[in-house]
Amino acid sequence: MYVLLCGQPPFNAATDDEMREKIVSGKFSMHGGVWDSVSTQAKDLISRLLQSDPEARLTAEESLEHPWFTENEKTKTDFEQAATALRNLEGFRAEEKIKQATCAYIASQLLSKKEKDRLGSVFKQLDENGDGRLSKDELKKGYLLVFGQALDDFAVERLFDAVDLDKSGYIDYSEFVIACTSEQNLFSESKLRAAFKMFDKDDSGFISKEEIKASLRSFAILTENQVDEIINQVDENEDEEISFEEFKKVMTKSI
Repeated sequence: MYVLLCGQPPFNAATDDEMREKIVSGKFSMHGGVWDSVSTQAKDLISRLLQSDPEARLTAEESLEHPWFTENEKTKTDFEQAATALRNLEGFRAEEKIKQATCAYIASQLLSKKEKDRLGSVFKQLDENGDGRLSKDELKKGYLLVFGQALDDFAVERLFDAVDLDKSGYIDYSEFVIACTSEQNLFSESKLRAAFKMFDKDDSGFISKEEIKASLRSFAILTENQVDEIINQVDENEDEEISFEEFKKVMTKSI
């Protein structure tokens, strides 16, 4: 560990006898040069390991409980979660109104508390000013922090166009949760069936024009032509009703 952090061994001498004396004395330095940029926690762990007295030396099990491991593991997990969420965010596509409404319903009603807490933690990391919404600048900084490079303006505009469903110019928490949940999880068979039942008010096994209007009324104000367009996008057999299989196909076509 000492060598990995500074590039040279803790004990060095011209002869074996001198080397033996230095090792037995247990004296080594962690001052100056590259050590100025090494954390206090790392130095503390090394000093507890480089003990000539085995009774004073940390065991392997004790070492893994040291804050240098435990706290950095939490940071690593946070970054992994953020990276996964941002990759999902960048790949999110839901042009159809019915798919947007389904995503919103599943994200708000069917995701587990654990899933929401995980995404909430990532959202807080990105939301610098704590106003509950992400600006384009905050998103750029988030990508830079997690991936080491920022999104260019074109990529940011494209991402916002897909994720900012209400076109407010910001990504709010609900939009973030919708877009950052992996589609395999968002559109699992059980969640899709629950969402289909939300549309299928009369439990007929099909979604009609009137049911689409009723379900999407709180999500969007739709004209008759827009409802027809939704039906046409989803209704493959042109019977003016949407079956579960047709519904499932349009939801999962991008996976």
